[in-house]
Amino acid sequence: MQKQLDEAIEKYKNSQTSLEAYEAISDFVKIIVEVPEFIKQVEAEGEKIRIAQRELNADKGWTYGLRGRELDKHNENRGKKWETLCQLDPSFPLSELETIHDWLQSENMTYTALLFQNCKPDDALSESERKRYQGFIDKLYKKVIPFLKKEAVEEIPTEIILPKVEPAKTSPENTGWENITIKFLNDYDVEIKNGSKISKADYTQMGFADERINNEQETKAKESWKLLHYFSINNNVFSLNASRKENDKHKKRKQELSCLLREYFKLKDDPILYDKAKKEYRLKIKLIPEKTFADQWQDRNIFEENSL
Repeated sequence: MQKQLDEAIEKYKNSQTSLEAYEAISDFVKIIVEVPEFIKQVEAEGEKIRIAQRELNADKGWTYGLRGRELDKHNENRGKKWETLCQLDPSFPLSELETIHDWLQSENMTYTALLFQNCKPDDALSESERKRYQGFIDKLYKKVIPFLKKEAVEEIPTEIILPKVEPAKTSPENTGWENITIKFLNDYDVEIKNGSKISKADYTQMGFADERINNEQETKAKESWKLLHYFSINNNVFSLNASRKENDKHKKRKQELSCLLREYFKLKDDPILYDKAKKEYRLKIKLIPEKTFADQWQDRNIFEENSL
């Protein structure tokens, strides 16, 4: 995997056009988002930094009785600290690079125009943009490398390592996300149609068991399993219309859901698309909700009697 990362970085450095540069960024992102332990650390670091930003924002100079030059100096120092915190947060560069990756996918071709507002695909990236993206790549590369080495992986706390996932009983050959249907039988079990093959599984077999909450009686499901449930009763759509703090949590669940689905079905591309214009996620897999579960949402008219 490190070799693939190095190749993506070299491809970016040697890119002649903006399209080639964006394709290299997409290759880079595709690799690092498949390292769930790294993604968890990025999100954890980002949350700590955002807490520090909120505390810094509340540090108003006038509460200390500062006035005039002293207040200006205080605000100047606070601004520098804020900028430093932003530079330390790996979530923002990753989010920006992920957006480029998502927009380049064939399903999102309507958004590629947004990538080429300032230059055509055959034009070179501006020097400022090239340096900025190179800085993002270098920063993320340094952070992800330890997770690709066996020694570093062994030191990661077991509670944030994704469990081993049983391979899907249905064959993934020549199958894309659009050819997969998941029907919820209840809160824990699903029926899966992958191409022409049908199988059954539960959330533990698919890797959604929360290993941190485990006793002899019960193993609870991860929040990402609940997100899959939500997709099923909301016509495969999840809107990011909450507060920034809540949306950050949703993004974390989305990333974990994507990783687990890719691992289970052995598919490389992301099963969840992001519509920036509507600020919503869309799942490529067809989902059929549990009927009794769907009936609880009587204000929705999107459910029918479905069967595989």
